[in-house]
Amino acid sequence: MHVREHVRQFLSSLITASVVIFLGMWGLFYLRFDIDVENYNHSVSVSSSTTSKEEKLKSLFSGETLTRIGNELSFDYSTCPKHSVMLNPAKLNAKPLHDTCPQVFIIGARKGGTTSLYQYVSKHPDFEGVLLDKGPSVGETFYFSAQYHKKSWANYISQFPINKTSGDASVANLVDCMVPERIYRYCGRRVKVIVLLRHPLERYESDFRMRARLHLVHTNSQSKISSLLSTELHQLHDLFDKNGVDRIDPTSNINLLSCLIRPARNCIFEALYYIHLHNWLCNFPAENIQILNSEEFFKSPTHVFSQVLDFVNLKPLDDSLLIEITGVKYNSGGRKEDEADYRLLSLSEKKALQAIYEPFSNELFKLLRWPNVTWSS
Repeated sequence: MHVREHVRQFLSSLITASVVIFLGMWGLFYLRFDIDVENYNHSVSVSSSTTSKEEKLKSLFSGETLTRIGNELSFDYSTCPKHSVMLNPAKLNAKPLHDTCPQVFIIGARKGGTTSLYQYVSKHPDFEGVLLDKGPSVGETFYFSAQYHKKSWANYISQFPINKTSGDASVANLVDCMVPERIYRYCGRRVKVIVLLRHPLERYESDFRMRARLHLVHTNSQSKISSLLSTELHQLHDLFDKNGVDRIDPTSNINLLSCLIRPARNCIFEALYYIHLHNWLCNFPAENIQILNSEEFFKSPTHVFSQVLDFVNLKPLDDSLLIEITGVKYNSGGRKEDEADYRLLSLSEKKALQAIYEPFSNELFKLLRWPNVTWSS
């Protein structure tokens, strides 16, 4: 019995020890498994978050950018008038009239996304926009165009901050043929110029709807786009004929065209971009001009906005802030009556407009190396 008792106690102790060891090992395994699962879940969460942000950014832009800087272009300066700034050493090397100027000019095109871009830049911590409470006219001073000689320089410059980067967003500056030389004479090479170019037919419709909504330039809420188009086509053809412009190859008379019509007096003329860009390149340093494609800006605002910040020497912003800022569109209209048939171009009207735009757009595409862009009707 004594031996049996010892054997029984030994076996009992062995079983107890085995159970304790087993439970201990299971506890360690469970603890390790729980830690691994937690780490795995955390890893998946972080990875998913990162992937989500990367995918969102990727979805905002894909493909080769259409953004160009003026000095990247193969521009033929021999096509410029002899009195142009870039061909005149005395003008080119003259000391600017003023030491203080807005550092950024967003010059158009009208209805090309300028309001949104100016609002976006104004949200950068190192940039302070002006006239931000003016709705679709934010940043528009018109000092170098309609208000030239009507306001003093002191009055103009007082609108801008002293210790922060700021800018002017007057869209007439693209079309007014005198503006490039004026800005250069006043401010010199210190300023950066940004231009957005939108599909001409879409720009025309959008411009008309805005004018009708605001009762601008002989339009009102009942105006029909066909009436305005007929008037403007007649005006443009008449001016072409009076100035000897070749209708077959109108770009051959490029220097006759830049001062043909004042800003906002003909919606068609506003989108003859090759004329306006040619004039700017003749009268302003090309390396200080950035050209953006409006459709790319509308589709990928975060990407294009980051390009603008780099061009105007503002520090990069965090991706999440870029997405937040560009998540809002400004001055995009959107009223139901704006889509009424009488405010949209018919197919025949689009073809008539396209006949005018096409030769200028083709020259523009060659200059900007936009071979895959089509602005057809």
